[in-house]
Amino acid sequence: MKYKLSFIIFLSFVISCKKHSKELKTEKIVVIDSMKVSKQLERMVKIDQEIQFAHKPNESERVKDSLYREKDRIFKSNTDTIKRLYESYGFLGIDKVGKQGSYNFWLLVQHADHDINFQEKVLESMIKEVDRNNADASNYAYLMDRVLKNKGKKQLYGTQVKYIEDFWIIPEPLQDSVNVNKRRNEVGLSSIEDYLNEMMEIHYQMNKAIYEQNGLKGPRKYEIKN
Repeated sequence: MKYKLSFIIFLSFVISCKKHSKELKTEKIVVIDSMKVSKQLERMVKIDQEIQFAHKPNESERVKDSLYREKDRIFKSNTDTIKRLYESYGFLGIDKVGKQGSYNFWLLVQHADHDINFQEKVLESMIKEVDRNNADASNYAYLMDRVLKNKGKKQLYGTQVKYIEDFWIIPEPLQDSVNVNKRRNEVGLSSIEDYLNEMMEIHYQMNKAIYEQNGLKGPRKYEIKN
């Protein structure tokens, strides 16, 4: 009886070991080629930026529509690629692709507006990376606002803006606008007034001829109160 019991224990141990060995064999170990992925992200961002700044003053509606369609095609193609990268490697933080590579990954996610579920998935994993200094807090704020806006909700940090008549730029609807600068400061962003003035300066430089045609020799500016 003693030998029989010992044999049963031994047999159970062997079966357990085989099962554990099988589980170990099925585990997938993924090693990222940081340089290769970084270069891939860099190429995609280059194309992303080129199509956005391809517009020229006084271009025809046909050219404008063609460029917008091409932009949508590029954004969707880039999103398909970064989704595959995300599925393979998880969040591409500083530890995996370096500071610039992580920024490039974030930028491409930021432009994946046609896939809000993916943006939200990345956002959820990004906050953990921010907490361990593996992602930029200000970039997180931009993506948070983008997701909220795309879901029809009010943004938190005022990073998403719109252009209105008389050449003013204003934030999209905001939650608790009184404390927006406090929230912006917490993630390393400048005041909302500085940000909007900066955006209006950029818009002016890009559309200087149109401004001058309307009697404006410079951009509008928000007053900054100390």
